[in-house]
Amino acid sequence: MYEFRKSDEHSMDVMLLRNPWFHGTLGRREAEKLVLKQSHGVFLIRRSNTRKGEYVFTVNFHKKARHLEMTINNEGRCDIGWQRFKSVSDMLQRYQTTPIPMKNGKFDMTLTTYVEFRSTGDPSLEDPRAEDHWKPDHNTIELMLLEQPWFHATLSRLEAEQLVLPQSHGVFLIRRSNTRKGEYVLTVNFHDKAMHLRVTINNEGRCETELQWFNSVLDMIQHFYHNPIPMVHGTFDMTLTTYVDYRT
Repeated sequence: MYEFRKSDEHSMDVMLLRNPWFHGTLGRREAEKLVLKQSHGVFLIRRSNTRKGEYVFTVNFHKKARHLEMTINNEGRCDIGWQRFKSVSDMLQRYQTTPIPMKNGKFDMTLTTYVEFRSTGDPSLEDPRAEDHWKPDHNTIELMLLEQPWFHATLSRLEAEQLVLPQSHGVFLIRRSNTRKGEYVLTVNFHDKAMHLRVTINNEGRCETELQWFNSVLDMIQHFYHNPIPMVHGTFDMTLTTYVDYRT
């Protein structure tokens, strides 16, 4: 597995750039304007303007903008307040169902949804959130994947099948391809049979599977939670339900 290195200057941004809730160098006032147009519980994440290398979680709390400092270490672990999570994704998932605790006891709430960056950002091919228009290479694509609980890295085809088949229809995981260097495989339980779909990810993070292109793997998974996965031979019309967590 690719490991974080202290010399990876943009490694944190690599993990964040493909998430629609990340707004890069958005200023504090601009962040407040965006969340306050929305309802209670709507949030975004941005770089800190005052603490280099740190981030800020901005959320609409009963029509008031609240800003929580976030620290992400070189292993991707996230600290917010006095709580630590394995990743930013874990933090967001927790706070969708569990109230955000604060020491003063005045910020007890859960998240609802986010302000999507693409709805307010530059539509050009260069991502304005990325400093110096930096683009990821294959190793940094791995950084983005390693943050995700559904990514099982070097898992073999047989081991993948053994993990999804005890589960229900629609359960999936993603792993590296054993036969095609630099490519990936979506393994999914299809009515108690293991199906393997080839996934190609380019250096900009765009993802292709079954003749469809997505802006990222996360976009692909989100799409297939709600839309059937089309197959060239037309026999694999299904949606994803949940994933096999590599940590369990």
